[in-house]
Amino acid sequence: MKYKLSRISLGSVFKVTFVLGLIVGLIVGVVLALISMAGLTPYRPLAGAAIAGLGLIGAIVGGIVSGIISAILAVIYALLYNITASITGGLELELSEARVVYPTATTAYPAPRPVEATPKCPRCGSPLRYIKEYKRWWCDTCRQYV
Repeated sequence: MKYKLSRISLGSVFKVTFVLGLIVGLIVGVVLALISMAGLTPYRPLAGAAIAGLGLIGAIVGGIVSGIISAILAVIYALLYNITASITGGLELELSEARVVYPTATTAYPAPRPVEATPKCPRCGSPLRYIKEYKRWWCDTCRQYV
C-alpha cells in the first residue's frame, strides 16, 4: 500500500507538542524546585518555605512557557514541511501488509529421535558397560573388552 503525506495538520501538531512540552517542563521545574529548597529548609524554615512556594510557581510557569515554545517550534517545522511538500509533491511511503501465519494441525514436525539403547555384546548379547578410565566397553558376562 502506498501512502502520500503531503500536508500536516498544524492544529494537531500544536496540541500534541504543547501537552508534551507542558508535562516535561513541569517535571523539570518541580525537580529543580525540590533541589533548590532542599538546601535552605534546615537553616531557615520560613525562607525555605517561601523559596519552595516560589519554586513551585516557577515550575508551573516554566512548564507553560516550555509547552508554548515547543508547540511554536513544532508548528514552524510542520509549516515548513507543508511548504516543501507543496513544491516537491510530499513524501510517499510504501507499507507492506502484515501477514500472520498460524500453524495448522497438518503441520509436519520432525519425528522424535529414538533413544539409543545400551550396546549389546557381539558374542553373548548381554548389555555392555562403558569404562571411562579405559574408554572402552566391557562385557560382564564374557569378562572381556569389546
